[in-house]
Amino acid sequence: MSRSAPELQRTRSRTRSLSGPPPGVVRRARSWLRFSGPAVAVARVVGVIAVCGALELALSSPQQTPLARVVIVAVVGLLGLWMPLGVILAGAILSVRTLAPIDIVGDISGSDLLIMLVIARLVARMISSDSLPISVPSQWLLLFTLWLWFTTVIAEESVTPILRLTVYAFLSIVLAAQSSPRTKNVYLIFGGYAVFELIVSIPAELPGRVLGSTIGDPHQLSILCLAALAPLLAAARTFTFPGRRLLIAFLVVGVLLTRTRGAWGALLVLLVVSQMSRLSGKRLVAILVSFATAGLILYGPVTQAFGLYAQSKSIREETVLRGMRAGIDSPFVGVGWDAELGLLYAPPNSQVLTAARTQPFNVFVSVFAFTGIPGLILWVGFLAHLLRLAIARCRAGFLFLSAFLAFSLSEMTIYAGALGTIIFFVYAGIAQRRPEGGPASLPSPSGQASVPAVASALEPS
Repeated sequence: MSRSAPELQRTRSRTRSLSGPPPGVVRRARSWLRFSGPAVAVARVVGVIAVCGALELALSSPQQTPLARVVIVAVVGLLGLWMPLGVILAGAILSVRTLAPIDIVGDISGSDLLIMLVIARLVARMISSDSLPISVPSQWLLLFTLWLWFTTVIAEESVTPILRLTVYAFLSIVLAAQSSPRTKNVYLIFGGYAVFELIVSIPAELPGRVLGSTIGDPHQLSILCLAALAPLLAAARTFTFPGRRLLIAFLVVGVLLTRTRGAWGALLVLLVVSQMSRLSGKRLVAILVSFATAGLILYGPVTQAFGLYAQSKSIREETVLRGMRAGIDSPFVGVGWDAELGLLYAPPNSQVLTAARTQPFNVFVSVFAFTGIPGLILWVGFLAHLLRLAIARCRAGFLFLSAFLAFSLSEMTIYAGALGTIIFFVYAGIAQRRPEGGPASLPSPSGQASVPAVASALEPS
């Protein structure tokens, strides 16, 4: 009796599975270095952190020698060549606040070294593929970085802070040009780190302000929670799993418990933008203007209602005014990055005015004061092109960048060694990538067809 076609196909498939691969075909061996499950991924990240901890102990010991530093750098370099990029990036992000700020070589910390390893491997891939694509936002960021160096050197200020900022900027550029590590894995890094911090710190720090068990800074913890929230709110249909809404609620509560007014406003912007049926840069500008106006009106009442630091408003106003004066006095080159503006303020629980190297509590005013009008134009141009590309390619990236910019209206969010700064530049890189599953479509109003997300006008040159 003759067999049907489906039966013959099943028989052939069963025969091939029993006899092994066809002649001439080499089956690729499964490597433990490849992502194969959450447990393996966690084990790798823990391994990287353990190595960083061992390096920290070796560096902080009084018996350390210059040869020990050379050995440490060699070990970290070999580790960077062997481990997956996602694990190295996770180690860099986790070690920013987890480990003590001990420098390995000069002013290079363990986190800086891991970030440079990620950059080196991605650049090597770009060179090996004979392709060095640099998107339009990356070109603006590169020009801003060059101008940042020029103004800081002219002002004879320390270049140590901008060394780290340059590393962060190049990380964003290479992440935008390559598809590794996968965007989903980056989201998992942010989400896992934020959940761990909240689970450990909330029971230990309530009823006080939640700072984070290893982060120790409510502003940085807020940015981490916003980074974890963005992909959950952006992919309501495609990124579903049991407990998703509960996780969103938990992260929202985490932001509220930091008792950071700027973070509360950024959270509100994130939630509002996530409900927009069609993303738009003009709508975002309108939301940010409305947020800034409401913040000026409600800042005092909110401070009194929740018993927050009363001097915060006057300090922010003073720093912004000082920054504006510094920019007006030197409009072309500014005063150099992280320059001393002669600010005085009274710390919490103290009535004594003390000198502080405090930057203006507004990232745009800070850029204007430190780099002048050309630097501000380059920075705004970078953000404008970045948001346009994020609208087309990465909804989660657009959501986080919107919240981050809202936060930046009342905080200086770009400075060396900050976890939030690294998160911003990582998002700035992955927000420019093409969707992994092909051209994405933006949600459209009910009754209308969805609009393809990739437009020719937004293609990088």
